[in-house]
Amino acid sequence: MPSKIPDSWIFLLVCPLLAIAAVHIGNDNTFGELILMASYYSDMALALACTFGVVLYLRRLYMRLDRVYGWQESSRHRLLLQAFAGVVLPAVGIIVLEIIYLFIIHIDLRDSSVFYLELPLVLVFCILLNLVYSMLYHRASLLSLKRQGGSGEAGMKDQAGPRSFAVQSGPAVLNIPADRVAYFIVLEKQTFLVTTESKRYLYPEPVSRLGAMLPAGDFFRLNRQVISTRGCIKKYENTGTRRLTVELEPPPGVPVYVAKTKAAAFGRWLQGR
Repeated sequence: MPSKIPDSWIFLLVCPLLAIAAVHIGNDNTFGELILMASYYSDMALALACTFGVVLYLRRLYMRLDRVYGWQESSRHRLLLQAFAGVVLPAVGIIVLEIIYLFIIHIDLRDSSVFYLELPLVLVFCILLNLVYSMLYHRASLLSLKRQGGSGEAGMKDQAGPRSFAVQSGPAVLNIPADRVAYFIVLEKQTFLVTTESKRYLYPEPVSRLGAMLPAGDFFRLNRQVISTRGCIKKYENTGTRRLTVELEPPPGVPVYVAKTKAAAFGRWLQGR
């Protein structure tokens, strides 16, 4: 998945249009009257600064969200974060700046339209920008999975996969050989690489993307939280619901199941067929 998406058109086209709209919507003066007012240019400068600032902030926010939360396994948590960090926080920040600006130019807050016009307008603009970035990043995620052979179990590569995995350990970056990997697991919304020596490291990719990176012959996606190697599977048993309960070594500390729809494919994979 690319760390950046093509969003230059947002800066070149969308930001100026939103700034112009923010200044002109609800303004009773004609354009000819506005351009003769000194406050018009300071208003426009503030609107442009806020618009470009919000878009730069959203770009960094979505890049970070895309590294931590996958669209498949963490979509609900990601959307909640987007709503708060992508809409509420920028809107509050812009309104605070607007209040400071009004104070500087000596306009009484009671005589302004900041709460009944600017605030709803800012919320609408933030929602629209978040929808645009959501569509761009979701589309990029789907294209990335398609290029790598799809998502989920069908997306596991048949060819040789990575020979090693880089993980963070304090200030150092460790290189873990592929033959030392036991499984990848999602715990508390974070993906961890667990080694055959029972060591656990935070891994920067969600399991949805790992499924498209790893070779199907060596790894199997047991469920939405676990991608396992063959060697770490100690045993498995049928349950009353026909799904399988799988015991891993080293133990993950949480129950691991394979859905009944994947049980047959899991059995074939475990036998190397």
